[in-house]
Amino acid sequence: MGNMKNTIFWIMAGLISGLGTFFSLETLLRVTGHEPYRTIYHERPWSERHPIMGWVNKPGIYNSNQPGNAPMTFLKGGRRATRPAKGRDGKYPKKVFLVGGSYAQGYGMKDEESLGWLLNKRLPHVDLQNYGTGGYSTYQSILQAQYRLVLQENPPDVVIYGFAYFHHERNVLTFGWMQSLRSNHGERFAAPHVVVEDGKLAERGPFSVRNWPLEGMSAFVRFIHDKYLQFLFYGREKQMVPVTRELLKAMNDFASSRGIKFLVAILEDLGMEELFTDFMDKKGIGYVNCTFPDSWNPRNRLGGTGHPKPEVHAFWAKCIGDSIEPMLREGVAY
Repeated sequence: MGNMKNTIFWIMAGLISGLGTFFSLETLLRVTGHEPYRTIYHERPWSERHPIMGWVNKPGIYNSNQPGNAPMTFLKGGRRATRPAKGRDGKYPKKVFLVGGSYAQGYGMKDEESLGWLLNKRLPHVDLQNYGTGGYSTYQSILQAQYRLVLQENPPDVVIYGFAYFHHERNVLTFGWMQSLRSNHGERFAAPHVVVEDGKLAERGPFSVRNWPLEGMSAFVRFIHDKYLQFLFYGREKQMVPVTRELLKAMNDFASSRGIKFLVAILEDLGMEELFTDFMDKKGIGYVNCTFPDSWNPRNRLGGTGHPKPEVHAFWAKCIGDSIEPMLREGVAY
């Protein structure tokens, strides 16, 4: 009987001590700015899940959440509107795909202020199909172009990839990028990405990152989960540049093998241009640097910190237009 009492005593003492340690750590973490996991829900999301690309633009008209709350029109298949409705079903002699992230998508812009619309206005004889999608990487842009080609009878004449310096982080899915992604249900979401394994590129599909029990209530549980995820994603930053270079080459090879011209339009380099332009020169990949001067100045961003303003999109449209017009003429090399 005495042994049982001693056992119960030590079990209770251990539990009390463990709970005390837990609450002490919980308090310390909260005092130092750590919080439980906060689920972020989208009231009217502009995207929907896709088994290959992770997500695609959802057909409809959706207001952006940046200053101005610009309405953005997405058509069937996730295309951003690039011309008035009465001209969308016309037959045009040339076809161009535009792929990329939110800059190519024109996030925060009214339809008529977006890159795709302005570029199509300059090239009225072209069926410009803008599949730019907010949050996309180089890898997702490749998947997008491949997927749309399968669904269409006639291939495009040119594929334009709107490249920004931060896409290299998305390509390998760093811990920081994964933490910023949320599904429409509020859970963390891992985008399709590529990693290096045994010296070769290995493709990884999209998946949700489920919360641990009590993570929504405890800063300590969230802290431990974050450390675990950091361990799983450790070393991805070292792969960003070499992986992105190989993806640019793969994108160019894919287009060339189908007789499609390919152009990398650098929309923002922020001092990282030399990491990729020398490589593209060496591999014969066509590109043009359309970085807007002083692009990160608050006066050039929505609300001072958001996406680029209409003036930047107009600059991009002129820069890209100057480069692809010769590519669309028969018999003219680029």
